[in-house]
This record gives sequence, C-alpha cells and structure tokens, in this order.
Amino acid sequence: MQIQEQATRHFVKREALQRGQVQLLSTIKDRDKEQLLTLLKIALSNTGLGLWEWNLASSQLDFDSCSENILGYKPNQIPDCQSFQQLVHPHDISKLIQARNDYLQNPASIYEVEFRILSHSGWKWIIERVVTVLHDKSLRASLVIGTYQDVTVQKSLELTVRQQQVQKVLLERIIKILDRCSSSVDLDYALQTVAEQVQKFLHTQQVVIHRIETTATIQTAPAHCIIASNEFNSTSKSNQTSLAVPILISHPNQDDALAPQHILWGMLIANDDTDKLTWEQSEINTLKIIAREIGKAIQKFQLLDTLQTLKNERTLLETQANERLEQIQLQSEELAQIRKQLLKKERIATLGELIDDLVKEIYDPVEFIFNALNSASQYAEDLIQLLEYYQYCQPTSFVAPPQLACLDINFIKTDFIKLLWSLRASSERLQQTVKALYKFSHFNHAQSKKTDLNAALDGAVTILQHRLKQKPNRPGIEVVKQFGDIPLVECIPGELNQVFISLLINAIEALEERIKYDQSFIPKICISTKIIHSHLSLINSERAVSKQKKVLIYISDNGKGILPHIQRRMFEPFFTTKPIGTGTGLGLAISKQIVEENHRGKLRCNSQLGHGTEFVIEICTKDKHHTDIRKHASF
Repeated sequence: MQIQEQATRHFVKREALQRGQVQLLSTIKDRDKEQLLTLLKIALSNTGLGLWEWNLASSQLDFDSCSENILGYKPNQIPDCQSFQQLVHPHDISKLIQARNDYLQNPASIYEVEFRILSHSGWKWIIERVVTVLHDKSLRASLVIGTYQDVTVQKSLELTVRQQQVQKVLLERIIKILDRCSSSVDLDYALQTVAEQVQKFLHTQQVVIHRIETTATIQTAPAHCIIASNEFNSTSKSNQTSLAVPILISHPNQDDALAPQHILWGMLIANDDTDKLTWEQSEINTLKIIAREIGKAIQKFQLLDTLQTLKNERTLLETQANERLEQIQLQSEELAQIRKQLLKKERIATLGELIDDLVKEIYDPVEFIFNALNSASQYAEDLIQLLEYYQYCQPTSFVAPPQLACLDINFIKTDFIKLLWSLRASSERLQQTVKALYKFSHFNHAQSKKTDLNAALDGAVTILQHRLKQKPNRPGIEVVKQFGDIPLVECIPGELNQVFISLLINAIEALEERIKYDQSFIPKICISTKIIHSHLSLINSERAVSKQKKVLIYISDNGKGILPHIQRRMFEPFFTTKPIGTGTGLGLAISKQIVEENHRGKLRCNSQLGHGTEFVIEICTKDKHHTDIRKHASF
C-alpha cells in the first residue's frame, strides 16, 4: 500500500490523460504485482485518482490515501465491499452491482461506472474504473485493482445547467398557462395544470396549491386545494417530507411611497416520502419562482375580475340611470303640469282676493252714482217743469207761479254741474279699475308680445288701489313712480303682470306689518324703470357674449326689511312666514320662475333689516339670442 500511496501523491486534471493511462495499465496482465504497482505509481502521478483493491475471495476492500480524501473514510471504516455498497445512493446501487457482475463475467470489456456515494461532507459523484484483474495460479480472478475519480464538481455543473434548462422550459410553460386565465374556471384549470407540471418536475408524490380563506373560521374553513399527485397509500403520509412556499399577492390598498406590502393568498406545497431526505436548493428556488408567478397570475385574474365586476356594475348603473332618467322625465312632465295648475290656481287665488276687494271698491262709486242719479232726476224734473211753464205761457201775461218761489235756481245750476263732475270722476275711476282687472284676467298667459312695462306697472298699481288707499286703522300708502323711457319688451304680459302684483302685494304687507308697531310711520312704495346698454348685468358680475339692451325694474318699500335666514329661503316653493291658511308660499317662487325661466331674466332681492326691501327685475328687450341662459329646476 506504500507504493500505492506514493503513486497517488500527485495528479493531473485532464480526464483524457487519465483514461489513456488506465488503458495502458489494463494491458499488463502477465506481470507480477510489484511491477504493476510500480507502473501505477508512474501512471497515476499527479492525476488525482485514488487506487482501490478488491479481494474477490475475502470481499476485502482496500484503498490509498487519495481514495480516503475522495470517499472521506478510512479503510477500516469500509472493510469490505458490502460496507461500501451501503454508502452508495439507493438509485445507483443496482447500476453499480450490475456493472461489476458484467465485468467479472467479461474481463475483456471496459469497466467504468458513475454513481453517488455518501461521504462525510455529503453526496459525491465518483467514477469507478477497473485497471486490471490479477489471477491466481488456477487462473481465476483473485484481485481487482481500480481507480476512483471525484467528478462532483463536473456533475454539479452539468446538473445545474440541465436544471436551469428544465426550469426555464417549465417556467415558460407555466407562464403561458397562467396568461390564458380569463375567468375563475380558467384559473382553476390553470392551477391544476401548474400543479401537475411541478409534480413532474420535482418527481414528488404530491403537489398541493392551497388557498387560505381569510374570512372563514377554523371550524368552517373550506379546503380550497388543487392537488396533483401520484397514488400512494395512507401509511406513507406520516413519513412524508414537505416543502412549502407562500403564494403572495400585492396588497390592494398599499401606498406606492412605502415599501411593497403583500398579503398571503395561499401555499404551494410539495410532499415526498422518506427517500427524499433533503430538498435541493435549485428545487426550492424553482418552487419560489413558480409561487411568485402564481401570485402574479392570481393578481391579474383578480384585477380582471374586478374590472369585469366594475363593467357589470357600470352597465347596471347606466341601466338604472336610464330608467331613473325616464322616471325623472315623466316626473318633470308631471311637475310641469302641476306647475301650470299651480300658476292657474295662484292666479285664481289672486284674482279671487282682488275681486273680493274690488266688489267693495266698486260698490261705493256705484252707490254714489245711484244716489246722485236720484238727485239728478229730481233736478231734471224741476227743470222740465220750468221749461214747460215758460213754453206755454206768454211773456206779456207772465205771472210767476208759486212753485218758482220754492226753487233755488242758482243752487240747482251749481250743484247740478258738481254732481255731473262727480258722476264723471266716479265713472272714470270705476272704468280704470274694471279695465285693469279685465287686462289682468283676460291676458293670454302663453302668448308672447311686445309690451309696455310702464303701463303694465301702472295697471298693477291701479288694481291694488284699494290696498293702497287710507283705511281706518292705517294711513294711505304713497306710491312713487319714476318710469324711464324704456322700449317695448318682448314678453308674456299676463305672467309679468302676475309678478308685478305679487311683488307689490309683498311690499304692501311688509308696510302694513311695520305700521302695526309704528303708528307714526309713513309707508311708501317706489317703482322705477330704466334701460341699460351694456354686456354686463347690474344684478351680478356674469359676462354675456354680446352687447344688448336690458330693462331694469325696481320695486322697493321702506318696511322693516327681511331677516337673512328668510332671504335665503324666500324663493323656495311653499316657503312662507304667514300663518297657516293665509298664504300658499308660491308667490315669490312662481315670480322667480316666470322671470328667470320663462323670460330668461333675473330676479333678486336686496334687503337690509330696518331699512326696507328692494326687488330688482332684469329683462332683455328681446327674447332671442340670449347669451345668459340659466336653467332652474321646476318644483
């Protein structure tokens, strides 16, 4: 063995040289052992090969120090061939035994076998070659001499390259499978296929993709598992070795400014029996990469599923919106009809109040006319008698009748003229009142025409004259008119008359309210009109596109003013500060709608507590090519 140790002190790295030297030694069969070992010393110098001897009779195994370095054992730790075979990898032992038997039956063949052996540092790949076989005197094989070569590094590199190629193909296949997912059914099928591919790649008995149900309790958690496995009995389950890696997906609400956050979707688990003592690092890395790709696919599927859900919700919302729009249109039409009815009722209510007051107003001049006519009739009879008397009597024989002494001719002449003047004044007053009332009640409220707004305001004041005149409990309300030179305005006169009367009634009621608390107060209403030539509105700062004429109407009173919180709501439909039963709360709301919607003008209220209230109406002189159109909701 000393010769063998000297022969293995040095080695060369090239395997071609090693193979050539071994073949040279294998041709020497007839020389004695010492000559053979001498040649081995020369041949194996600096090759890194380890020598071994196998005594076929005793099954004793012996090897040099280089073999000790390769195997990691002393010769006494592997005394015989059986001990050596126990260290060989289970998957390679049958191949080694078969190769040795074949060589012993045919020594002329070349013996070279590659297998794994368990050393102190782990599994190693070695190549075992036979240099020569020595025979005894009876020409039977008695001693086999061979070499060990450590090829672990080469095999590791080859295995790494091969695994990388297989891993690359596997990952490409898995990515293609996962990319085709477009529904939950596709995802389940894809995960099943992935599990099968991983099971084939790892050569394990079972691969499980397990989803963790975060919303379920331990008792009710369903088994969301996709399994790919070979059949194996239940007894082997207790001896399994498992490799599990997490399947993570990005947190849906993570902040991009922070570090990436993930949530645990499930686990990718590989199970094997006890033959699999450890998992290769390449297998672990591959499983991690696959788990990452599964996570990406699940994330993509969830995004697609969320997108589809959003599309469905959007379609549903659009359908509901269309249905709601149709309902709103129907309701709008119904509200328009209701608005027309309310306008009509408001006119009727206003007209009813006016008629009630006008009946009283008309009654007095009519009563006066009736009484005056009685006196006028008596005067007329007396005058007729006088005329008849003078007609049938001769002037020469005229004798004053006794009735003439009872007649006050001068008084009759004077009072008769005054009476006729009073009749004329009462008739004119009655005529104006009835004419204004007639205009208000007989205007076509749907027909637009050029209208003199000054005359319309004058008519509204005339209609409300009974509310303005002095009464026993209050003084008369003074109306100051400052009408400007304004052109005819294209409008619906009946509707604007309603607006004017409504605003004047509000002013009268505000003044009456202040008179209750201040008897020395002198009530006054100011009405003024003017025209402006500007592209700017005086009511607000909105700019129109083109320059046009606008008529401004001011109706103000010197009442006590309006509180701010009431000003904010005064144009709301059905809002009123009057007691229940005395107001509808529609006067100002209807007025605003008539001005802004029907005439595309503006209506604003300016009020300062203690200083009165002013309503300002702005209307364009023409109702065509409006540049400041604002739509307001119907009520």
